[in-house]
Amino acid sequence: MTEITNELLRQLLFSVKIADHSVPDNIKSKFNVLLQDLKIILEKMGTVLVDDHNDRLLKSFLDVCHASGAVNLMIEEYEGSPMKPINKQDLVPFNFSYVHPYLPPQQWKRIGDSIVDHPNCTAHRSLYKMMVQKVEAVAQVEEGSEGPGTQTARRLLSISDPQWLWEEITNLAPLFQANEVVQLITTLIESFGNDQDRWLSLLKRDEFVENRRLVLALALKLLNKVADIIGNEHNDLGKEVLDEFKIEDLLEYELSLLITEDESIAEEIGVCIKTAKKIINNNLNLEMADNKKLFDASFVRVLHFLPLHHFSVLSQTCLSLAIIGILGQMSPNPEVYNLLLDILFRMIKNPANNTGQLMVCGLNSGILLKFISQRGVSYPTLKPLIRAICKESLNDKKTAKKLIKAVSKPTVEDVWQTSLVIEEVNQLKQKKKVDNEQETEDVDSAIQPAVNKDESLDSLVRSVIPILESESPSLNLLPTYAVILRLHFRLEKDFGSTSLINKIEDYLRLCALDPEQGFALLD
Repeated sequence: MTEITNELLRQLLFSVKIADHSVPDNIKSKFNVLLQDLKIILEKMGTVLVDDHNDRLLKSFLDVCHASGAVNLMIEEYEGSPMKPINKQDLVPFNFSYVHPYLPPQQWKRIGDSIVDHPNCTAHRSLYKMMVQKVEAVAQVEEGSEGPGTQTARRLLSISDPQWLWEEITNLAPLFQANEVVQLITTLIESFGNDQDRWLSLLKRDEFVENRRLVLALALKLLNKVADIIGNEHNDLGKEVLDEFKIEDLLEYELSLLITEDESIAEEIGVCIKTAKKIINNNLNLEMADNKKLFDASFVRVLHFLPLHHFSVLSQTCLSLAIIGILGQMSPNPEVYNLLLDILFRMIKNPANNTGQLMVCGLNSGILLKFISQRGVSYPTLKPLIRAICKESLNDKKTAKKLIKAVSKPTVEDVWQTSLVIEEVNQLKQKKKVDNEQETEDVDSAIQPAVNKDESLDSLVRSVIPILESESPSLNLLPTYAVILRLHFRLEKDFGSTSLINKIEDYLRLCALDPEQGFALLD
């Protein structure tokens, strides 16, 4: 009977409309008297439950406490009551006296400890709600990252049922500091084991996708988990790269952008990115890793659905470098390769920022080009991805030199890479020509000295011609042939390719088999 009465009282408290200008003052006064009477009853009931653990009564008691506390907080906000100061005793997670002063701190602590000590107690979720209510209540007066709210949130994460955390994730995240958001995500990833597809249902909810901290924390923790699974003493590239990035800093940085960029955090992240690039340059191996440790593709499927290309340049760069590290650490897996490369491509080609330039510049782009080409054999948009990498690489002098050197001695198998670089160098040359004709004063200074376009173009074209001369016309060589012939006619310069004109009829026959490349030749 007590449980039924408590449940009816709880529902009544949540349904009552009292904090409203339409409610007469005398009604408000009577209701406040009733709340004071209720506090006396709760005090007596709580005092009994401190020494007499009863699952059902504890649940009913905490539910009514939570409802009455919610009404009190609402009335205080409506009436503009001054904020209550916090004290050292509020740092104790199970001390709910800040919202529920009718029981002393020690008694609240004993009730909380009693529930935790009984794993099967039905009051666990009611205790969680009381803790969340406390975090919400102290949020407006708490200062720093070690206050009552933070302490309570940490304790909540340590005792909560993962299923409850899953159900409440979008409600909890806005209340948590960056560290606690990361811990929340970590707990859920661990609870899902090898099947992470459960996240996909959550990605359909706007309140999750629009929470930048949740999405970024999920992405980085998924990558960390993959790196942990496949890590070994011979190759730990992904983990080494990820260890350079402080997830909490990235979350705080993204949050700061909603108001104004936190330049101090941005500077720290920039240093981490430079270090991560050095690690990749020193350890990136073109040979496929022979890693016996495998991970479920669901980790990457979830990652692929996340809107990562909406994040800041710094966050996207960190994610891109981490993906490169994972690619260098894992065994061949075309499905996972394609998903990771697609994520990489979306971030590099994003026109809203210069993620591609920040990601590529400083890396050995020649090795990177070969590395991605090997792992993207079955990736449908491999050539556009490589083209994007080439374009960004040519914007930096040192990076451009490494790129051009890497493709300067092509073989039949990789000559297409050289032809892509030739196209990008020629586009830079044409851009410079247009800029000069328009006498533009704001020419991109980063592009201008990056590479000697005439010299590089001539050298690369001459490296390709012997292959086209010696090999029979084929679909694989058609794109390269089209590039070289177009340069021959448009630039009115003989690169030594005059003899290639004799093969034009054979290549034109191939155009019907590949209309896209055929158009490039006909054009």
